[in-house]
Amino acid sequence: MGLLDIFKKRKQTKENENTQKKPKVKFTGPFVNSNTISADEKSFYQPDEYYTLEAYAGTSMAEKVITFEERKKTTYPSKNGLYIAEIMLLEYCNSGNYPKPTNGYPGFWWFKYGIRDIGHTLESLENRGFLKWATKFEILKSLKVSELKDIASTLNLKVNQNKEKLIEDIKKNAKEADLPDVYFSKKYTLTELGKEELKENEYIVYMHKNKYKTRDDAPENLSFTVWDINRLLVDKDMSNWRTIVADIEQKRIGIRIADKINNNNEIYPNKIKSENVYTGEEILSYIYSIMPKVKEASKKKGDGYNEEIEGLSYKGIDDKKALYYLYISMEKKFDAPALYKETAKILRKYKLYEEELKVIENGLKNINANSSYTELIERKNKIKNIIAKNKGV
Repeated sequence: MGLLDIFKKRKQTKENENTQKKPKVKFTGPFVNSNTISADEKSFYQPDEYYTLEAYAGTSMAEKVITFEERKKTTYPSKNGLYIAEIMLLEYCNSGNYPKPTNGYPGFWWFKYGIRDIGHTLESLENRGFLKWATKFEILKSLKVSELKDIASTLNLKVNQNKEKLIEDIKKNAKEADLPDVYFSKKYTLTELGKEELKENEYIVYMHKNKYKTRDDAPENLSFTVWDINRLLVDKDMSNWRTIVADIEQKRIGIRIADKINNNNEIYPNKIKSENVYTGEEILSYIYSIMPKVKEASKKKGDGYNEEIEGLSYKGIDDKKALYYLYISMEKKFDAPALYKETAKILRKYKLYEEELKVIENGLKNINANSSYTELIERKNKIKNIIAKNKGV
């Protein structure tokens, strides 16, 4: 395959990506415009009206967006002066895809971390010595196997190898000048200072990936966010962050996770498996047995939000506890679509299809019609088909 063929193939791939139809989404204002974004970066963001001042705007799950500048007033910087959002950007640059990632900048940079202009924030990190432009050899790790094979082919190297071997052979047998420019757009990589910063603040990446973290507006006694951990770690030995976070997890969700993760940069709290394994019959029997307690507990003050947060924190760790709190929230007729979807997912895991259908139908009665309402209808149709199939209808 020649360089011209590679260029044509690359161009065609990009054209296909750009012509794919994106789902139409309706947004409600007010929204945040950003005139500071460079013209060549505009296409890597959603339209301006996407960046509303609330996450889940117009729904019962609405949550105020706190900008990066506002966060700096209530959180603490690292010893090198970086804040949580900036350290997360180092993590994403470490993968070799920033700036201008193929699929654009995810919405969480705005809704979670309050950063509207990613490009100039990255430039700031570069100017302060945390980032540098990657060489072609450094970018190889972020290329697809098919792209590496194309490069190997132009260099007359063996093509049928795994990714690691392809990269090794290319580095060994070619100079950077020999590598076709068509595969290499400018990408950041970490400097030694950037690597040090990321290593010393691993808790930030851990909490970003943690499926048991709560919303930022959760009640204080239930809150479990990266901002909480940031304040707890002030003046603490950062090497001890796992123990500190695990102590909180033990209190909040009844299991230690942080200090069970290894130290080889494999920070995946969502991979921890439940310590309690149940059968479908046990779960169904449990649901029937707790209903009197659920009905009694639902009489207490509150709209069901606290119970939903509590239930979701146990999901995947102890599904019985999760269902207890989720059913209380449903009994209070809490109108959050996520409550019914997440409860349904637990029941689906145990193949309790009839019970799942009841939950979805309950949700359709209790929530206002919005985009998630359609999702519940689709889920209801799917579960009805599963039930019919199981009955041989």
